[in-house]
Amino acid sequence: MFYSAQSKESKDKYIDALTIIGSLKISKVIGLLTAFGIILSAVCLIYACKDALLKKPSVSNIKDVALREFIVLLSIVFVVIFVGIYPKLLLKLVHGYTKLVLEGVKNGI
Repeated sequence: MFYSAQSKESKDKYIDALTIIGSLKISKVIGLLTAFGIILSAVCLIYACKDALLKKPSVSNIKDVALREFIVLLSIVFVVIFVGIYPKLLLKLVHGYTKLVLEGVKNGI
């Protein structure tokens, strides 16, 4: 037996199209911005892949991490580990907004 199976790539195309159609129902401006954002992200991904795969790497201009960059990276790592260990603080922060959004969805707004 043969089943009509869609690949993940074709499903993603449908999801992008449904996103644009759904946002067009809300507002023309939001729909156009959504379409522009999806197209822009695809173009940026293509350029990033092209640069990563086709450019020759130059080792001469690779520098070590400076102290300022290390401090920024360390602070991000600290926040990620803290939220991983104690997520209740972040969840308390977004709980009210999440409840508001769910009530809006429930009421059809």
